[in-house]
Amino acid sequence: RSANLEVYSSYGDVSIGDIGGTMRIKSSMGDIKAFNVPGGKIESSYGDIDITRPAGNIELYSSMGEVSVKECKGGTIKSSYGDVTLTLAPSFSGTIEAETSFGDVDGEVELESVGKKNKYGPSADKKSGKIGNGNDRIMVTSSFGDVDIDKR
Repeated sequence: RSANLEVYSSYGDVSIGDIGGTMRIKSSMGDIKAFNVPGGKIESSYGDIDITRPAGNIELYSSMGEVSVKECKGGTIKSSYGDVTLTLAPSFSGTIEAETSFGDVDGEVELESVGKKNKYGPSADKKSGKIGNGNDRIMVTSSFGDVDIDKR
């Protein structure tokens, strides 16, 4: 199915799946779960976010909560307070940049350390790397939390 979808929720969980078109989800308090969705913008103030198989680039912003994105090919993921777990799509070919101010960047994907950012504290971590020769690009930023990047 193809639809242009906008969902705004103040209190309560949001769960969507198997749609095409465009997508924008914004939740103040509650978890967001989406699968087999187009790329789009997802924002959460307080709650966990779990996205599986986004077809296009995503813009994901989380103020407070755990973030899990599976089979992703591109986009920007930003979390203020909470861990981020990213699983790359099997066809991912491109650049990955990941950083955290207070936490670690780890996972199955070999990334090169770009150095510790001493501006925020001794536990800051910043890494980047390239897989294949493609143009996919993912940027992950967490202020207070770990970033874990894995392959499917």
